[in-house]
Amino acid sequence: MATTQLSSTGLSEATRSTVALAAERRLAAQLRSDLAGRARVYSDRVLVGTSRTIDHVVVATSGVWIIDAKDYSGLVEMRNVGGPVHRDLRLYVGGVDRTKLIGAMQWQHDAVVDALEPTGLEATPVNRVLCFVNSDWALRAKPFQLDDVWVIWAQKLIDLILEPGSVDPADIDTIAAAVAAKMPAVERSNERRNRS
Repeated sequence: MATTQLSSTGLSEATRSTVALAAERRLAAQLRSDLAGRARVYSDRVLVGTSRTIDHVVVATSGVWIIDAKDYSGLVEMRNVGGPVHRDLRLYVGGVDRTKLIGAMQWQHDAVVDALEPTGLEATPVNRVLCFVNSDWALRAKPFQLDDVWVIWAQKLIDLILEPGSVDPADIDTIAAAVAAKMPAVERSNERRNRS
């Protein structure tokens, strides 16, 4: 896993947006290449009736995967800033507390569950993922979860998506159609992104 020389701090908003978009596109290309014929990949989606966007949604027999691509420099780690009894687990990247990224994915999960409800397939596993595309990881690092959100790198994410799951292959088309209808592709004429 390479280390980017760019920092997420100290950059103009326009530069940060360019860096973020490049990370999303690199991950989109890898997802499409590595999951071709084995999963449905939807990138750069917008929630109907809002300006809220989702980087990637993947539908596979392992479930629905909502993926937020991040291009931050530094080591990705989970830290306990509490004590041995009252644990307070947080996400740090490059020594900066990035835990707020975890909670920011809740609305995306809710939107997918809402999309699946009319299909009768609302029991489909819906996985939230923060995928750090260029960050550093410890030598024997493993993906981890905070509040049911996976924190992971690209190749390991693909491995998880390809694991056998509980979704009937016959239901993939129905799930994918429901997700695509609720979250159509972003129109590139509107480059401004809003995940708030």
